[in-house]
Amino acid sequence: MADLCAMLVVLLLGTFHCYDLVICSPNCVDMLFDREGKCIRGCNRGYWGDKCEKNCPSTCSVRGCNRANGFCNCCIDGHYGDKCEKSCYLSCSGRSCNKDTGDCTNGCVAGKYGSNCQFSCGKCSTGKCERNTGYCENCETGYFGRKCERKCSENCLNQECGKMDGHCNNGCYKGFYGFLCNMSCRENCVQTKCIQNNVCIYGCKTDMAGNECNNRSCIPNNGSCMDRVKQNTYVHDGKQSSVINVASKKFAVKVLFGIIAIIITLILLSVFLIVRKVRQRRNQILTRGANAEVTDKVENIAGYQELGQLSQPSHYEKLK
Repeated sequence: MADLCAMLVVLLLGTFHCYDLVICSPNCVDMLFDREGKCIRGCNRGYWGDKCEKNCPSTCSVRGCNRANGFCNCCIDGHYGDKCEKSCYLSCSGRSCNKDTGDCTNGCVAGKYGSNCQFSCGKCSTGKCERNTGYCENCETGYFGRKCERKCSENCLNQECGKMDGHCNNGCYKGFYGFLCNMSCRENCVQTKCIQNNVCIYGCKTDMAGNECNNRSCIPNNGSCMDRVKQNTYVHDGKQSSVINVASKKFAVKVLFGIIAIIITLILLSVFLIVRKVRQRRNQILTRGANAEVTDKVENIAGYQELGQLSQPSHYEKLK
């Protein structure tokens, strides 16, 4: 009787158990199929398709894949994509990335930056840079720029330069000058050393003069130069004289003008104070004189009033 009831259910629902593995797939849940051999209750974990005849990709996690299209529900570490067929970037920290986009979810390994950690940091002193921009906090010696991707001038002393603009912090090596030490000193400078604006530090070599040692230092005489006695000196009117360094001369002139300006300022200030004092003294004298004059007038008026009272007839005279 029980078998008859089971047969009636199969006929009514159109489902049945199939034990012929040639026709039916063993990957159907509970081995239940419809009349076409399609799995009724879905697939066992790791399979997909109408008859659960296809394997999920090996890169899918233990949660398996979608029965209709085989897309992984989740990926094992280090993979992403619909079927987890793509590998996360090696530069992703922990090889962990977003299943859909591949963006690194746990940051980047040291020395990398970008959404996929696909870019290399510059010469950052710590070996690490900002994840989104690649900017460094500080640079290794010899490099500058926000990403420390630019090299300091080879002419910078000790290869050190400013992080943002690359200026040589400690000056230049012998023979060079300028903000970036990228300009050469003139060969006429003693020891080929100069400072900003190409001014020679130790003076000029024989027969040369000027800040840049680019002028003849001897004194012309009828179209020709007089005989030199030694470096940085010349003979004029039978006397040996020194060649004045132009830079020192200019500096001395500036100092002189500065001293003169200070003296003039002090003189003007003194005159102003004296005039102010004289005016104050004069005003005080005028004020005192005016006060004295008013006092005299008041006293005179009082005297006149007193005389007037004395000149009037007395009460006794009025009674007469």
